[in-house]
Amino acid sequence: MCAKRIVDNNPFMVSLADDFLIEDHSTQLVLREMASKYDETKKSQLCTMAVSGSDVSKCGIVGYEDGTTQVTQVVEKPSEDVAPSNNAVIGRYVLDPMIFSHLENLQPGAGGEIQLTDAINCLAQDGCVEALRLLGERYDCGSVRGYTNAIMRISDRRKR
Repeated sequence: MCAKRIVDNNPFMVSLADDFLIEDHSTQLVLREMASKYDETKKSQLCTMAVSGSDVSKCGIVGYEDGTTQVTQVVEKPSEDVAPSNNAVIGRYVLDPMIFSHLENLQPGAGGEIQLTDAINCLAQDGCVEALRLLGERYDCGSVRGYTNAIMRISDRRKR
């Protein structure tokens, strides 16, 4: 909501700092590809990747329309047994400004906070969200292990 005044009525990108990505450069950079896809479809875009086990309950998880990139739901940090899939949203979004009207009308969700995931879920239920799978690696820098692994990965790349 803090960005609404600046964004006005334009689509915008969100890049969360705790998700560090190393992309497969055989394709376009993910945000550029997501922006192109938004321009084509006028649907909000989420970057996703498969996660496993206990990582499911640490992320927003998407459900898809069978065989498509159309997102039907987004659930914030579900338990593994009720998650709609094992595909997690990873810190890169291209959002339609309609998101703000959903944010304004939400009640607090997980953690007693207004959740962006819940607003995106509203858009998904309206058929206005698609997902793009990340081709590359993700490091969760919101954890000490993830942050350390990202530093080590970058260090290894610089040695080459």
